[in-house]
Amino acid sequence: MKITALIKFPKTQKSTEEFCYAFYNPIKKLVAYHYKEVYEVLNAVEEAAKEGFWCIGYIRYEAAPAFDNSFKTYKSNDPLVWFSVHNHPKKWPLNILQKEQAKVQWSEHLKRNEFNRAITSIHKSIRLGDVYQVNYTAPFYGLLKGKSIELFGALLRAQPQSYAAYINSEHEEILSLSPELFFDWITEKNSGDILTRPMKGTIARGNTPEEDNSLIQKLRTNPKELSENLMIVDLLRNDLSRIAQIGSIEVPLLFHIQKFATVSQMSSDIIAKTKENIRLFDIFNALFPCGSITGAPKIRSMQIIHQLEKKPRGIYCGAIGLVHSNSKKNKIRAIFNVSIRTVIIQNKQCISHIGSGITSEAQSENEWQEWNIKRKFIERASQPFDIIEKLALLNGEFRNLKEHIERLAKTAKHFEYPCNLKSLQINLEKLKSTYKNGIWHIRIKLNRKGEVDIKTYILKKTKEPVQLKLAKAPFRQAQNNEFVDYKTTNRAHYRPFQSNQKNIFDTLLWNQSGQITETTFGNIAAFINNKWITPPLSSGLLPGIGRMLALREGKIIESILNIENITEVNKWAFINSSRGWLQAQVSK
Repeated sequence: MKITALIKFPKTQKSTEEFCYAFYNPIKKLVAYHYKEVYEVLNAVEEAAKEGFWCIGYIRYEAAPAFDNSFKTYKSNDPLVWFSVHNHPKKWPLNILQKEQAKVQWSEHLKRNEFNRAITSIHKSIRLGDVYQVNYTAPFYGLLKGKSIELFGALLRAQPQSYAAYINSEHEEILSLSPELFFDWITEKNSGDILTRPMKGTIARGNTPEEDNSLIQKLRTNPKELSENLMIVDLLRNDLSRIAQIGSIEVPLLFHIQKFATVSQMSSDIIAKTKENIRLFDIFNALFPCGSITGAPKIRSMQIIHQLEKKPRGIYCGAIGLVHSNSKKNKIRAIFNVSIRTVIIQNKQCISHIGSGITSEAQSENEWQEWNIKRKFIERASQPFDIIEKLALLNGEFRNLKEHIERLAKTAKHFEYPCNLKSLQINLEKLKSTYKNGIWHIRIKLNRKGEVDIKTYILKKTKEPVQLKLAKAPFRQAQNNEFVDYKTTNRAHYRPFQSNQKNIFDTLLWNQSGQITETTFGNIAAFINNKWITPPLSSGLLPGIGRMLALREGKIIESILNIENITEVNKWAFINSSRGWLQAQVSK
C-alpha cells in the first residue's frame, strides 16, 4: 500500500494523546484552489471529523487572503487547502523509516549582500513606525537521490521532538519536521479549549553541557530575543480574542526553552476557552497565518514580506495537521503545526526555507548566523554519515588511544549515535596482538546503529617538509559547521580544496574572514614573532588530537592568523595524530 500521510505529533497538554500514525488509501480528498473554496473545504473537513473520519492535510501560506483580503501574498497555482479523509489510522511503519539511502546536496541560500539589503529595508520600516517585527525568509534548493520517505525518516531522527508530518498529495511530497505548534483545539458540545505555542528566539546548542547551559542562559536574558517573543505573544493574544470567551485568555508559560538537536528555542503558551459554536474555519480566520512567521502588526508585515520575498512561500509558513473526533464522536480535536523546517519535493527537486524575526535590535551578522544554525539539522539528515576516528598503532602500541576514544565518545554523544566503548576497546586490544610489529594506520568507523567497523592500513613514512598550497578561495563552511567541528565521513565540503598535484601534500584553508584555519586532513602551526601559534577553534577547524596535545604541552598557543600575515611566518608545521608533527612549506 502507498502511504498517503504520516503524523507524529507529541502530547501538548496533560490530558491529550500523542499521535503516531500512518494513513493509506483515502476515501476522498478535499481540495481548495480558490479563496472562495477555502471556507467550504474547512467546513467539509470538520463535518467529516464529526462523522468519525480522520482528516490529514495542510493550508498553504498563500491561502491567507481567504481569511482577510488585506493579507498580501503571491498568487498560487497549487492547492490552497488540501486534506485526505480516512476511515482510521494504521500503525507507524518503522521498517520504512529506518533506511538510510536518501541524500540531498543543498545549494547555498540567499546571497549575503541581498540579505543585508533586506535587513536594512526592514530596519527602515521599523524606524518609520510601520512595524515592530518582520519575519523574513528565503528558500534554498537541493536534488534528492533516493526516496523521499527515507529522507523523512532521516529528518525525523535528526529532530525527533518535532510536530512531524509526511504527506504525499501526488502533486508534491511534504516532509515537515516543525518544532512549532500552531494550535491544539479541543471542542466538546458548544465550546472548546485552545492552546497556541508561538516560537521566537533561537541559539545554537553547545558542544558541552556547560557550554549548552551558558548559551541557554544567554538566550533567556537576550533583550532582542525576549522582545521578539513577547511581541508575538501579544499578537497571538489579540488574534485569540476574536474567538475566545471574555476573560479566558491566559499565558501560563512565558519564555520556555526547548532543546532540539542543533538549536535551543524559546516558546510561550497561550490558552483560551473558545466561544460557543466556533467552527474550524473561525479558528483559521482568527489565527492564520501564525504571527510568529509574519511579524507585527500582521497586515503591514505581510505587505513588507511580499515586497522583499520574490516568490510564494507555499506550504512553508502555512499549517499542517489533522482533525478527528473521539470514539463517541462527541469531541473534535484539531491540531496543526506551523510548517517551518519543512522540505517540499517535486520530481526529486527539493525546496526548503529559512527565516527569522527581524526587530530593531536585530544585527545582520547575528541573523545570518541564526539562518545557518537553523538549516543544520536538514543538512545533517540529508547526508547519511558515519563517525570516524583515525590513529596510529606503533609496534603493538596505540598512539594517544585515550584521547581518540574520548573524542569518539564526544562525537557520538553530539550526534546521538549509540556507542559501546567497552566492546570497542576489546576489539582494539585484539588488534594489538595481531599487529605487534610495524607502523599501522587504524580507521574506526561508527554508524548510526552503533555498529563499529575497524580497518587497518600500512602507515608509510612521510617525507618532510610536506608541501602545502594556499587555497585560492575561502572555505565558506568553516565556521558554525558541525561537520568541521566533528570527524565524520561527511567531508563533501573539503573535496573542492583537495589537491590532485603529486607534489602537493595538502591545501591550507582560510575562512570568509580571511583567517587561516586548517588543511583538509590536519591542523596547522605557524612560527611567527618567535612563537609557535595555531588557529583557535573559533576560526573553524577540527580539534585534532595532535594539536590538543601540543597545546597541553605548551609547544604551541592559540592565536588568530590572518591571510595577509602569512608572509611574516618563518616556519610552518602540519599536525596530525597519526603522522605527528611534520615540517611544512606553504606556497600560493
